[in-house]
Amino acid sequence: MELLGQELRKIWRPGLVACIAALGVLYYLLFPSFLIGHFNNGATAQADYDLAAGWVARFGPTMEPEERAQLDAQLAAEQEEFGRMAAALPAASGAGLADFDAFEAFREAHYAAASQEATPQQAEAFQAEEALIWEVMDNTNFFVIQQLQSFMDCYDSAAQRLPAQDAEASPYTPAQQARIAELEAGARGYLPWHVRENTAAYGSWLAVWTVLSVVLLLSPTLVRDRLHRVRPLQWASRRGRGAVDVQMAAGMLSALVLSGANLAVYGALFASCGPLAFAECPLYSWVWGGYAWFDWTFGQYLAVLAALLVALGLAAGAAALFLSRFSGSYVAMLLKALPLFVALGALFGAWLLDGPFYFKLPYAQAASFVPAGTEFACAGVLLAACVALVVGACAVQRRRELLA
Repeated sequence: MELLGQELRKIWRPGLVACIAALGVLYYLLFPSFLIGHFNNGATAQADYDLAAGWVARFGPTMEPEERAQLDAQLAAEQEEFGRMAAALPAASGAGLADFDAFEAFREAHYAAASQEATPQQAEAFQAEEALIWEVMDNTNFFVIQQLQSFMDCYDSAAQRLPAQDAEASPYTPAQQARIAELEAGARGYLPWHVRENTAAYGSWLAVWTVLSVVLLLSPTLVRDRLHRVRPLQWASRRGRGAVDVQMAAGMLSALVLSGANLAVYGALFASCGPLAFAECPLYSWVWGGYAWFDWTFGQYLAVLAALLVALGLAAGAAALFLSRFSGSYVAMLLKALPLFVALGALFGAWLLDGPFYFKLPYAQAASFVPAGTEFACAGVLLAACVALVVGACAVQRRRELLA
């Protein structure tokens, strides 16, 4: 344990950790911070979130037909509230728009007329009407009513969708068509589409950073030993010749700790946006779509994504240790670490966490979708291969000890 502690101290050098932390802050501000600051990006997304969060508390994670019937009363109440809010706006009440139906008729007539050629006087009048329309929309519950109506329409039409296996020229395989039919006949979840999309984008950014941070932490360790001629000193004693096993163990433990730390920080930021309100909701939204291969809840899905991220971090750590073991200088290690980061982080990691376990194409314009569980297989094979490299390096070292 003493030797393991020494190796961990060599890896977790305060200066290096401070540099990685500073780079992590910069990375967050440049890339995923927008998703956190604008998780519900715009009034429409915010209305979707507020409505769905309210239904979770009221109906639970699914919405049955008898619960859908209660939305008619909710819509009427929201329209009544719109009237009260619009009446408090002098411009709206003066124009006779203190009623939702009247406002909708006015808005539709405005945009229909605005699509035609207009004189300068008409254009000026259109601008005044446009300003009035946005004043009303921004200061009332207009977007809530709009999204509620959209949800109700989609819910009512969902039951009339054609089964996937009856659709002509379907882009889906028979297995996918059977899965779609199963989903559409199953639980009537309503996970907001932008929550699913933001989760995929955020996971991709976190995958890239996980690989980058682990590679930066572990790459210099064994190179530093070589440059400071630590290996000859290790070979001078029986205990020292077995230090490679301890170094690799310390490196893998460090990769696990750093991956977990990244996950904890990013997870806390993600949770602050409120998506855990939908933790019990089915991953597939019966209303908004998004075909998923597995019958998970959104909370279970997040746990699986966390496991994928940890596996990716361990694989990156194993690969970095292996390359560092056979690098004679920092320049040589850098030339290996850069393509390692690009391959495992920017390419594979970003793809792996981009909406995994949903129907998705392996790349743009691909002819077929990835099979169910492909992400599990890819992450497992990668981790096994990288760990095998580390184990092989340790075995080679032990063989040298026997020959010595």
